[in-house]
Amino acid sequence: MDDPSARILESATRHFADHGFEDASVRAIAGAAKVNPALINYYFRSKDDLYREVVVHSVQRLAEARLQTLDRLEADAKGAPIPVEVLIAATAGPIFAESQDPGADRRAYIRFLARLFTHPGPATIEVVFGGLTELRSRVFEALRRSLPHVPRRELAWRYLFLSGSVHFTAAQIGYVEVISGGECDSTDLDGALPLFIRAQAAMLSAPAASAGDRRLARKYQRPPDPTLSATAKASDAPPTSRRRRAN
Repeated sequence: MDDPSARILESATRHFADHGFEDASVRAIAGAAKVNPALINYYFRSKDDLYREVVVHSVQRLAEARLQTLDRLEADAKGAPIPVEVLIAATAGPIFAESQDPGADRRAYIRFLARLFTHPGPATIEVVFGGLTELRSRVFEALRRSLPHVPRRELAWRYLFLSGSVHFTAAQIGYVEVISGGECDSTDLDGALPLFIRAQAAMLSAPAASAGDRRLARKYQRPPDPTLSATAKASDAPPTSRRRRAN
């Protein structure tokens, strides 16, 4: 049986993925779903509520597949630490697979998630973080057991880096083609996944940041001050040069 609300949800997912919340058009969403715009108000009340429903639907899809995989991994591990590479594969693999699915709805859902984290709409933080609480906490605790040498606060940042990389890569925006001069294909996620696992495992497993790392970060965190550079050059000049300039 045809369900207009399901068609509206699919259309809205694609439209929000392409245009974000601010530039989205309820009339365009209705047109793509082949329904009267009044039906959007009937089923979802407003553009804000429709966006929220798309977020909820996307987050549920994101969490379900990964939680099922995590259940199997933890059962097999029987309390032992799960290898980091396996946790990364379980995190990225389902999303990469969905983003390659020939169904337009699945690809749109992945693109919507990528936009969701970079251009959030109304109530995004509340809905996303609330809907992913179980998945996030379980993956993070699994990483803590596997990486006891990484301080908790630092591992939280590394988990953020992993999450951002997963969705940016799965979105297939074509940036790798630009970087590689056309040698790489952003849609080749089967080929990218082993490389992704290796790179992210190295990042997550690296030693904790040192004092030298922090000094380096501070040094290059801000652009150089040209005034300070001129002062430094003047102070480095020979004494005779400084006296000549003073005269």
